Amino acid sequence: MEAAEGKCDQRLRMQLTNELQNDYRQWKAVYEYGHYDPFWADGSNLFLIRNHIIADKKAIRENLKPEDYPEEYAWDLPQEVPSEYMERPDEIMTRAGKALKAAKESQDYRWMKNHLYDERFSPSVRKKAAGIFARILAYENAIRQHDLVTMRRFGQDGFVSGELADARAGFLAEQSRGRTFPEGQLSIFDYL
Repeated sequence: MEAAEGKCDQRLRMQLTNELQNDYRQWKAVYEYGHYDPFWADGSNLFLIRNHIIADKKAIRENLKPEDYPEEYAWDLPQEVPSEYMERPDEIMTRAGKALKAAKESQDYRWMKNHLYDERFSPSVRKKAAGIFARILAYENAIRQHDLVTMRRFGQDGFVSGELADARAGFLAEQSRGRTFPEGQLSIFDYL
């Protein structure tokens, strides 16, 4: 890895320095602004990035002479934070609450709520709608339980409202093709 004159490989030094700088920059951004990981809290992501910084410093020690270490090598290791740490929790709660309210006040939600168990529609269309309603219930529970990761996932603009509109369109498309019949044994009343 060293040139014949005893100098370090500048490309390797630059690569290791860039990786270390990027990881410090990423840690700071997640710590200050949060992350948008749909399944993990910011604290878990910060832990992972912190471990990358530790690995970056180890790679520098293993591949460079001390006199060739970049100045970033001497930077303090970022603090450890609890795994459940979330940046901007108030903003997450506000966005999730607004998104839930908008979804439940939408015409699509009210229309589908009235037709969810309407057996004139196919089971596949009703199943899709039921899945959306189950997720809305899960988000209500997340708000009650202060589950910021789930709230952040729900708080994305139009996340559920778009799905409600698509599901309603599925109902209406089926309705425009003509009357459907429930699966299974039919009775005389199904034809009336």
